Parts: sequence; structure tokens; C-alpha cells
Amino acid sequence: MTEQRDPFEPPKARVEDEPRPGPAVKAILAGIIVDLGGSTIGGIVFGVAYFIVRTAMGASQEDIVAATSNADPLSFLFIAGGLIGCGFSVLGGYVCANIAKEREFASGFVVALVSTAFAIYYSSEFSIGVILLLAALTFASVMGGVKIGYARNNRKRRAFTA
Repeated sequence: MTEQRDPFEPPKARVEDEPRPGPAVKAILAGIIVDLGGSTIGGIVFGVAYFIVRTAMGASQEDIVAATSNADPLSFLFIAGGLIGCGFSVLGGYVCANIAKEREFASGFVVALVSTAFAIYYSSEFSIGVILLLAALTFASVMGGVKIGYARNNRKRRAFTA
């Protein structure tokens, strides 16, 4: 005996809209804003936290300003700031790829170029070796985020076609 199906009952199949690509300009601008804006805000928050901790430890304001304005590339302050910047660069690349949904690497490449240009500009007081290292890390971080976003988009594309 077969079970009767109600003709007015909706189908039980999983129904989704196909992921549609976003405009490339929107993806690029969002990636740049997340990277540069996040890095700036993250740097400010880190700087304020550093100032509070150093003040609590008894350092004078002049000592803190001297330490932050002449940061050695191997110091905790410089490395932590670089990690914060790289984290937001990865996030910016991911956001760009997630919005683009097609041609993720082309859009992400533009974000990486803009972010790298800003990294070079803001690190111009350092030696050429440090500038090149920061530029390479910025570019690689953005493109790493794009790769993560591309992999996520690819899983969604495959799930939709399956």
C-alpha cells in the first residue's frame, strides 16, 4: 500500500538560489575598506592598549612615544602591528572574493595591489629590505584571503550543482 501525498504540500527537496556574482567594483572597494580600515582601527586599538599597559607598568609618556615612533622591526610592537595588519589583509581578500563570487583572483589582485601600495607608503621610513618584506607579506596576506574565499565559493558552487 502506497502512502498518498497531499498535492498542496510543498516539495521536500532542498531549494536554493544559485549564488550570483556581485559587481567587481563593489567587491574591490569592500576588500580595500576592510583591509585598510580594519588595519587602521586595529592599530589604533592596539596602540591605546599598549599605552595603557605601559603606563600601568610605570613608563613615562615620553618613553612610550619614543618607543612607538622609533619601533625596531624586530620589536614586539612592530611584529604585533604587522600581524594585525596581515590579519585584516587576509580578511579584506576574503571579503572581496566572497562578494565577487566569480573571477575572485582578478578582483583580489586589485585589492592586493592597492593594499601593498599603502604598505609601501606607510613603511617608507624603514630600510628597503623591511619595505619589501612588508609589501610581500601584505600582498601574500590579501591573496591568501582571496584563496580562502575562492575555496568557500567553490564549495558552494559544487553544492548547488550536485
